[in-house]
Amino acid sequence: TSRCELDDAIPLFERALAVRRKKLVGQDTNIASSLYNLAVVFQMKGQWNNAMRYCKEALKIQRLSLGDDNPVTSRTLECIGNIHKDRRDFENALDCFSSCVSHGNFKLQREIAVIYQFRGEQEKANEMFFKATLHAWEQLGFPKSKEDPRKEMESMDITLMLDKRKEATDDKDMLHLGQNIMFLGSVLINLEHFDKALECYRFSNIIFQARYGPDHLTIAENLHQCGFILETLSGSPSYQNQLDEAHDLLTEALRIRKLHLVESHPDLEETMLCLGRVHHKLGHRRNALNFLTGAVRARDARLGRRNARLDDADALLQVGQLQQQSGNLRQSLSSFEDCLHIRQEFLGQDHPSCGELLFFIGNLLREAGDLDLAQER
Repeated sequence: TSRCELDDAIPLFERALAVRRKKLVGQDTNIASSLYNLAVVFQMKGQWNNAMRYCKEALKIQRLSLGDDNPVTSRTLECIGNIHKDRRDFENALDCFSSCVSHGNFKLQREIAVIYQFRGEQEKANEMFFKATLHAWEQLGFPKSKEDPRKEMESMDITLMLDKRKEATDDKDMLHLGQNIMFLGSVLINLEHFDKALECYRFSNIIFQARYGPDHLTIAENLHQCGFILETLSGSPSYQNQLDEAHDLLTEALRIRKLHLVESHPDLEETMLCLGRVHHKLGHRRNALNFLTGAVRARDARLGRRNARLDDADALLQVGQLQQQSGNLRQSLSSFEDCLHIRQEFLGQDHPSCGELLFFIGNLLREAGDLDLAQER
């Protein structure tokens, strides 16, 4: 569904909801279905308040009619959790995801682990990543072992195992297999088994391309993660020459995401950030600056400067450095100061990385000829 089609879908869903409200009893699950569909459309358009309102109304009906253990109820609660996560309201997102896991949606163990990681609770994150790995292992029907599967993956031929699993899977279940393989890839990224994760994403992409065609958001997610892995590994000897492939994969992921998502959507922001880093490594300074500033603007449009993370500071630092190299000294100063504010908030004013940034700012002011202010810094 493209962004134009999303705009067309909203009045249709609203009319369907109005008809169902008129014809059906107030707690009917068909009404909840219409509410959920509207919520998903508004979430894709970045209209978080509308999405949350419809999701909460749908959830109330589903809990009364179906109960908390029903997968349909869990799906709606997961949507609410994702809206909180997109807005970086991690506490409420964690509550939603934890409730979903308690009712059997074990894939969200990975999302819980990522939130713990953002909050600096690494021990809790490691525990949840372990549980997510076990779930991925079981979903793919891999043989149980006395070893920790995270260690066993280091020596296993994962492509061979996936080939065997695909041969044993009926065609009607192939999409479900692709989703499970992609989920394993996402867990492996977090465990920094990047080679194995890349194999999972490339393997599942063949399944998705055959079922979905080229413009599906699942394809975009898959391509983005492949590009992200190649960019991450670009410093190692085996992957030094694959930045061009990373560029092509991320460019295609961005094209697909722009078809479906508003400019402030977090998925677009992530792809632009990654593309900016790739262009920077390739020496394409202007393109790098365009993508990185686009990502920062997308984040600001969605959140302002609240709920910033340390990786936001890293993006602002890269933007500032590129602006300085391009001669845009005042813009560079603004980026450096925003970066400094985030780092001080997270790390404290005396942290070495804050001191390093003050050194950058001082050099920038000296370059701009403001020696008095440089000395104050």
